[in-house]
Amino acid sequence: MAEKVETQAVEKLARELASKALGLGSQELANRIDVEVIGFLRESEYVLALLGEFSVGKSSLINALIGGDTLPVRIQPTTTIVTEVIYGAGGYRLRRG
Repeated sequence: MAEKVETQAVEKLARELASKALGLGSQELANRIDVEVIGFLRESEYVLALLGEFSVGKSSLINALIGGDTLPVRIQPTTTIVTEVIYGAGGYRLRRG
């Protein structure tokens, strides 16, 4: 969730910059900001692989990065198979195996 909030803040800043460029008469710069910056933010996909021993804090780290309790955290091993965290319209979800 934190990632989504930061992306929205950067997108808002980019829109303000594009608006200022238009105000200064630079349609070309405003278009480049829209296509290159805002387009990049909307279409980018990030892949992060995290490997390690059992119960060393991998799930806790991922939960902290995404700002929620998506992955289970216990003393016993809980995510002993490959687990993918996917962000979509409904928020974060898990795909295992």
